[in-house]
Amino acid sequence: MVLPMYNAECSTPTIRGTTGSLFQFNVALGGLMATLITLEIKDWAFGMFLPGIAGAILMVAMPFLPESPRYVMERKGYDLGKAELQKIRRGRVDVEADEIWAEIQAEKDIEQMSIRALCGERNVRKRLIIACSLVCCQQLTGVNAFLSYATTIFEHAGIDKPVIANCWLNAFMIIMCGLGLMVIDSRFGGRRCQLLVATSIMGPPLVIAATALAQEWASTITIAMVCIYGGGFQFAWGMVPWIYPAEIFSMAEKESAISLAVFINYMFNALIVYITPLMLAFSTPGTFYMFAALNIGCGIFVFLCVKETKGIPLEQIPALFTRGGPPQSFPTDLTSGLRV
Repeated sequence: MVLPMYNAECSTPTIRGTTGSLFQFNVALGGLMATLITLEIKDWAFGMFLPGIAGAILMVAMPFLPESPRYVMERKGYDLGKAELQKIRRGRVDVEADEIWAEIQAEKDIEQMSIRALCGERNVRKRLIIACSLVCCQQLTGVNAFLSYATTIFEHAGIDKPVIANCWLNAFMIIMCGLGLMVIDSRFGGRRCQLLVATSIMGPPLVIAATALAQEWASTITIAMVCIYGGGFQFAWGMVPWIYPAEIFSMAEKESAISLAVFINYMFNALIVYITPLMLAFSTPGTFYMFAALNIGCGIFVFLCVKETKGIPLEQIPALFTRGGPPQSFPTDLTSGLRV
């Protein structure tokens, strides 16, 4: 819950998507590293210990990280918040600090909103539904089904060394995640457009892979299609649902809204992981077809409901979701005073 929120509060609008995407990039990189390590070291206890190593590194590093400037300014005042902001910026920070302070002052009489309170106001409720639906769609793309049961899927496809095929899948996903990270804050990318592009990449390969399995085509076709599908996921769906909910809520709304979104994300993750083996046992091609259809549904949701937030200051994003609100294309000078 804290990671995407911390990133959104610390980053400038011009790089907020890139820094947020590093979260998913490192998830993909860690997955590949864990796969390669456990290929060589067969001791199950060492495999269980790997997350402990990562946790120990984090435990040592965390005290040296700066606190969120918005959080400090809200709890301890303007001067301390500005000092915290200066730690993560180069040059003068007066303009950005004043903008953050103005928003905090506007919300100073508003207490942290509970989940029940979030459902009361129309604009907030709309953003909450979009955030929760987006994380549901992330799971309904089926990626965790393929990552959790990749070895089983490749075995059903007739591949002799399914673990090696899984390594190739993870490696290609890292490449595509890196590509998505490079363009998400550029003029070629963005949250909404990358989700739509990713959906168009992910659906057709699942249909082809399902047909290949049903018709007993060469196993290399299935591997290639699953890799393309996984790469499409990492290009956008792996990153954006972590970034987007942290961007669209104010400071008073953020804690409850993001905690609910993350809870729903993992709840749907558990559901997908639970039902996938049942679906595979019934029909592997049918499982592929179902997730292909779900990807189409996810694309329709993005097209209708998700608005572009690239480059827009956090304080101005909620206005995008008002009826007749400001256009999605904001003037570029809004962020001209912000430098990392």
